[in-house]
Amino acid sequence: MPKIHGTRKQLAKELKERLERGPAFSSSPISGYVFSPEEAVKQYKRWAESWILGPLTQLVPELKKKD
Repeated sequence: MPKIHGTRKQLAKELKERLERGPAFSSSPISGYVFSPEEAVKQYKRWAESWILGPLTQLVPELKKKD
């Protein structure tokens, strides 16, 4: 029986879906929280580091090498 989960093809599909969906930015006018460009950069970086970079380095072995 062929492997379905954990394959490079499945990982690539999931990564593509995450990239198409993108991060969810949130702000709360009730708490007085103001969403700024600086906050957007921080949230995007946090999203990319936790959801994108790991699978990307698994798919592209050259990215694992430290320069």
